[in-house]
Order: sequence, then structure tokens, then C-alpha cells
Amino acid sequence: MAEKGSKLVMKPITISRTEHEACLIEGSVNSVRISFLVKKGDPNRPEESVEILLSHMYQRFFALRADRFKIYRKKPVEGFDFSFLITETHLSMYKKEELINFVLQFIQGIEKEVMDLKLAINS
Repeated sequence: MAEKGSKLVMKPITISRTEHEACLIEGSVNSVRISFLVKKGDPNRPEESVEILLSHMYQRFFALRADRFKIYRKKPVEGFDFSFLITETHLSMYKKEELINFVLQFIQGIEKEVMDLKLAINS
């Protein structure tokens, strides 16, 4: 027999480019949680550990300012770097396209900043 609330939660979807770059989408009746694992280097290779450190710094920076980003979660889903929770309330306040664009630009910006900082450190 299924659990009482299991009909309200949809099966999670994982979209991944590589094992180090993925997106997890977890939907329910009135909200969706989107989590991202951004591309970082191999922790066993010292030259790539800078990316991991920079990504962690960005994660911490945004966690401290999560209340300014109405949909950003302070604590990401385990195994992921960044998580967003979009509720029915958010959809009534903002256009769906604006929310999607914000999330996409946020993740693209994080990846770009990490790469730019890594290049600046190396040079």
C-alpha cells in the first residue's frame, strides 16, 4: 500500500550532462524544487580543486543572502550545489518565464564566475 501523501509528490527527474553536472527536478502539487550540481574539477587533482573551493564560496555567499532571492533555498539538496523552491505563491507573484529565466541566468552566471575567477587566480 502506498504512503498517504505519495500521490501528491511526483517522481523526481534528473537531467545530467556528466556525473559532475546535473539538475534534479522534484515536483509536487503546489511547488517544485530544482537543484543543480555545477561543473567542478576532480577533487583528486590539485589544479582543479580551486573550482571546488570557488563553487563552495559562492554557495555560502548566496546561502547567507537567500532571503533576497525569494526562491533560493539556504540549504541545497544533498549531493547538489544550489537549490530553488518555486511555490504556487511565487507563480502568482511572478511570470513563469521570469522565474525560469532567473534560474537559468543564475546558474550560467555561477559557472561563468567560477571559470573567470579560476583564470584570474591562475594568471
